[in-house]
This record gives sequence, C-alpha cells and structure tokens, in this order.
Amino acid sequence: MSVATHHDPFADWLGGHAVPLTHLDPEAPLDDLEPLRDLVGDARVVAIGEHSHFIDEFIRLRQRIVQFLIERCGFTVLAFEYGFSEGFPSTPGVRAKARTTI
Repeated sequence: MSVATHHDPFADWLGGHAVPLTHLDPEAPLDDLEPLRDLVGDARVVAIGEHSHFIDEFIRLRQRIVQFLIERCGFTVLAFEYGFSEGFPSTPGVRAKARTTI
C-alpha cells in the first residue's frame, strides 16, 4: 500500500532557502546571521515579531537579531511593544548603553 505524498510549495521553497544557525549564544559571533543582510537590504525599518512567551530560544534569537541589526547593519533606533511596567526596568540599562556608544 503506497502512501500519497502531498506536494507543498512552501516546504520546497523553505528547503531551498533555509540557512542553519550555528548557536543561540548572545555572546557568540554574529556571522551565522549574515544572510539576514540580504533580506534587510536598504530597509530603514525592520519588524521582528513577538516571541512566544517563556520560550528561551526565541528570546535569545531575537536578542542576537537585534544585535546583528545594530552592529552589522547600522540600525540606531529600536522600538519595542511593551507595557509600561514591562519596559520601565530596562530604561537604566538602555540609557547606560547609549552613553557608552555615543
């Protein structure tokens, strides 16, 4: 008995375009994210979707992507959707980092 195979164009496209990441460590080199540069191109705005809550891998990947956009693509402004109470604790760290990079 043979099993019918379902042809999925998206799966085909994804298989031909996916680039494996070597790690999620935010301290590691960003070289594995270099293919993002072609996707970003000349964009001045990049939207990064909301991560799934409490899934550490998504949080770490998002951190690496933001770091890549700043360090390798020259982005200088970040905007995040946070509630006031969630964003407020990060303010001192953001201000301290801004003073060291200006």
